[in-house]
Amino acid sequence: MFSACLRRRAFHTFSRALQEDIPSNISPLASTIIKQTDSEVDTTVDIKPDTVNTNPDTTVDTSDSVTVDTNTNTNINSNINTIHDSHNTIPYIKGKGKKLPHQRPNLVILNARNSNILGKKPKPVTNREPGFFILDAVELENSRKKLLQFKSNVTEDQISSSIQYIKPSNSIVSINRYEQIKNDISDAYSLSQIKGFFAKFYPDIKYKSKTKKVLINLLLDDCWKLEKSKELNAESDLLIERTFELDNVKIFLLLIQNTIQQWLRSNVQVILIPEEYQLVVRASEPHVQYIELALQNVFNNLKKEDLNIENVNYLAEKFGVQIPIDEIQRLAGVYFQADTSSSSPIQYRNDVTKYTMSALGSKRFDLAKRLIVGALGHNHFSKTTLIGNWKNSLAKFYDYSLNFSLPWNYRSKEWVRLKEPKRPLSLTTGVPPALPTIPYQDIYKSLYNSQNTADQVTDDKKTVTAVTFGNILLDKSKTDSENPPTIFQTQLPHLKDVLISLNKKSTETSEFEEEDYETEEDIEIAKAKSQGTRLDDESLDVHDYYAQMKLYPSPFGNHEDFLKHPQLEFWVELPYGKISRESLQIFRVLSEKNCHVSLPNLNTDLKFLNSETESLSKPFEGDDIWLDDQPGIKDFIKNCEIQVGQKHKVYIPKSVEVNIPGFENPVKYDYVSMAYRKHLTFEFKDRLLQFADVEGGALGGTTTELLLVGDTEEMKPEEFKKFAEDALEFAQKIKSA
Repeated sequence: MFSACLRRRAFHTFSRALQEDIPSNISPLASTIIKQTDSEVDTTVDIKPDTVNTNPDTTVDTSDSVTVDTNTNTNINSNINTIHDSHNTIPYIKGKGKKLPHQRPNLVILNARNSNILGKKPKPVTNREPGFFILDAVELENSRKKLLQFKSNVTEDQISSSIQYIKPSNSIVSINRYEQIKNDISDAYSLSQIKGFFAKFYPDIKYKSKTKKVLINLLLDDCWKLEKSKELNAESDLLIERTFELDNVKIFLLLIQNTIQQWLRSNVQVILIPEEYQLVVRASEPHVQYIELALQNVFNNLKKEDLNIENVNYLAEKFGVQIPIDEIQRLAGVYFQADTSSSSPIQYRNDVTKYTMSALGSKRFDLAKRLIVGALGHNHFSKTTLIGNWKNSLAKFYDYSLNFSLPWNYRSKEWVRLKEPKRPLSLTTGVPPALPTIPYQDIYKSLYNSQNTADQVTDDKKTVTAVTFGNILLDKSKTDSENPPTIFQTQLPHLKDVLISLNKKSTETSEFEEEDYETEEDIEIAKAKSQGTRLDDESLDVHDYYAQMKLYPSPFGNHEDFLKHPQLEFWVELPYGKISRESLQIFRVLSEKNCHVSLPNLNTDLKFLNSETESLSKPFEGDDIWLDDQPGIKDFIKNCEIQVGQKHKVYIPKSVEVNIPGFENPVKYDYVSMAYRKHLTFEFKDRLLQFADVEGGALGGTTTELLLVGDTEEMKPEEFKKFAEDALEFAQKIKSA
């Protein structure tokens, strides 16, 4: 049964809605109830009259109410003259008489929800992602790290904080500018967002009970202390809005430029709408004019170059490598656009063989190619064997956090190291852990085999057996696999505590003549080297400085050269921080066999290595005849500009032509990477122990390296076992972080 209140609301609601369709002699409520509809019936109503008055002269009393029973019968008291449905007119006469037979009309009555008697529920307020981005200096830097990934989740805190960037740089503004600022805040931010701004920047001010208008006036007058001036020219003080049409290339180039940061510092509002490829700038007219000229200058320097990577795709497929084009374009500042119908031009696809590169300057193209070659790698003349129990029940995987020490192409992954947890202090006896047992014969066999070795072209072959201390890092996402991807990282903490007790091995003879050195400083350094200098003596710099350059056969030309020839390493000394070209040594790396041994109960793992190299250079005998057989290398090294120090720019040619003995045509090698190396040499167990600080820059990472040399010739099994035992003894001395 409807309540009386609902009936009254129904009457007023439906009488207004259907007034035009009701005949003059029909009650509005009744007509509404019996109005025929083609829609789905919610409730069917049977109308049964209580009595029928057969006397036509009897007056009709319309003062009583109408009662509708939706469950059984609908009783309508004899208060209404007639009720019409679409087929019949049933008369009702007040008084006693015979009850007419029941006729079932086609009636529909709407329930409370469909008839709008109940009010609609308010729609929930959701925080929708905006279709544009207001860039500030902090957000711009984040955007630059995620180039062309425009969509991001904007929190309420970020929205509230952005109010601060509306504050004008000058506290004295024109009246029109003052009103413009007030309207901008009012239109762009809700009351809750403004209150959030006060809670973060002005928590001492009572803001919770104030209205939006009061808070804005409080912000401009008391917080920002803006002063309205009639003397200022409103035209030059007001902000105007200018829209610039862009494309993907221009958006990319804008995001990698620091010029946008300068605009933001000048109180310029920059809005990026990626869906419509538009950049909206809101600033004073002089600022907008300046930005327009700056944009023209940026886009006028746009360079394009085609790049064919068909051979790179072939080699990547062969070695199971994926070239991270998206990461390369971010690091190099080069936009890659596929020249085919590929649906994802910034993601590596083997069916894309040609790209159009866009950048501000052709030097960035050289960097992009260098990164492609470095990501491809050149490991087909090297072999790595892993020895370790990754299912060790006593050990756990610990996250590796020193990402700065990794090369660029490894930083996007999460790495872990297998290590046994530290014992509680109450269980620590102070006795160092027992030396682990390692399979010496298996390690020896993996190092001394003839597989994966390049053809030797000279008689100057050298073999070095050594061990490096560091950590075996596993790809965190694939630790459950039988052979998880691994790398060996040589960055270890507290190495200085181990080395500080070792005397520096003499790199000069103990007897020297002072007249061989020009300055007192040179004499002191030579004397320190001959007598042995401790690491904690910082009065003199007794390090040896080198620059190590790596070059791979170019994969952009004939891929057969890439597969046939090994990588090259150029080493030059850097006395006094400057390159000494006559000290150049060129090594052709014939093979490198590594064996990584996991030691979870110690603070370091071991990397045993056997390297075979041959030299392509001869000692310096005068500039006239030096490198006459290698004119390409001679020009390459003469054009190199290498100097220690951040103030000095480094220049290394992008490629070099190398004459390989036994081959008719020179082989083109691409420059891949360079690292500064600062060496100290020590002795341990009558073996050479070399410590190096390795600075590879933003791309190569910064790390340390500790190398214990076993022998420069092939070792016998019993000699190798003694060498491995010495390595384990030294590993036991390395402390944990």
